[in-house]
Amino acid sequence: MIRISGNNRLMIVSNTSWTVYNFRKELIKSLIASGFQVHVVSYDDGYKSHLIDLGCDFTNIPIKGSSLNPFNDVALFINLRKVYRKHRPDLLMHFTIKPVIYGSLAASSLGIPTVNNIAGLGSIFSAFTWKTRLVLWLYKISQSKVKVTFFQNKEDQELFQSNKIALKGKSIRIKGSGVNTEYFIPNTKIESGEFSFMFFGRILWQKGIGEFEKAAKQLTQKYPKVKFNVLGIVGFDNPSSISQEVVTRWEKEKVINFLGRVDDVLPTLQNTDCVVLPSYYREGVPRSLIEAASAGIPIITTDHVGCRDIVKDSYNGFLVEKQSVEDLVVKMDAMLNLNYSERVKMGLNGRDLVLKEFDVNAISKIYIDEISEVLSKQRVQN
Repeated sequence: MIRISGNNRLMIVSNTSWTVYNFRKELIKSLIASGFQVHVVSYDDGYKSHLIDLGCDFTNIPIKGSSLNPFNDVALFINLRKVYRKHRPDLLMHFTIKPVIYGSLAASSLGIPTVNNIAGLGSIFSAFTWKTRLVLWLYKISQSKVKVTFFQNKEDQELFQSNKIALKGKSIRIKGSGVNTEYFIPNTKIESGEFSFMFFGRILWQKGIGEFEKAAKQLTQKYPKVKFNVLGIVGFDNPSSISQEVVTRWEKEKVINFLGRVDDVLPTLQNTDCVVLPSYYREGVPRSLIEAASAGIPIITTDHVGCRDIVKDSYNGFLVEKQSVEDLVVKMDAMLNLNYSERVKMGLNGRDLVLKEFDVNAISKIYIDEISEVLSKQRVQN
């Protein structure tokens, strides 16, 4: 990995400190080890201290990720521009939709080079509406001077190319956010006769939590001892977020067991037989599925953008039709009826796939090499 001479100041901008810490921690470590001063700009939802402990500077700024309120968006542009003008980073790196759009516009107005990551396109792109056209237009006007755009799946990359967005800079596809394969390791359970499925991800309707709950109800009638767990956060700033009232009702029915949010998901993963994410959200590549595969857990997910990049059907899990409870029940039933050694083999196949394509060290190297090239060209121009 390249080590950078001098003190290059890199600013990472994303919606929340939780996502930066949980999804970009390994990248930040690699950046700091390579000689960068890293400054994180995001909303502090409790993880500021964790990022500071990594060696980052931190600026708290409110970002309403799901809002289309123009006043909020203008305020975000102004606030980001103030932060960028005050700290004058050598390079900006934006994650999530609002920072990618308004952060890029702010950076362009100040002449600061920018590298962006398109980690999925979210709820607005789940169905093509006037909002989708508006956001595409915002992407088009904001990305014209971006130096490098990273995409996590080919569908997002092709959408940007077909709409002539960010064509002047480099377009590079990477394999998701990557995962620390030395930490997320298999811990083969002793066969106990018990079985547990786990929905693992943000608890949004578009992530398929409703389909999971309906499938669990049907399967409970046939397999009363099987557990159906849900690990994730309720109450995200997203129109697809389920309410606490729904969670409470499901808990009273005693079909779904809510585990809440945990900072270290590995112990829970290692005691799970199959991870289920029947998402129809416009994913990048779901981090939860990469972590599950690295830990040797078979996966059931949708044959949909991003999700199918981490699962090969009948190799390390099963693919299901979008929003089809019937198909989900069939595939979960099929997983239950595999024998123990078949499930272990399926999980280890997923582990092999992650080692080859999704290791965070390989992905961090791609980031750092491209960032270093941008900075080298910038120095020549100056």
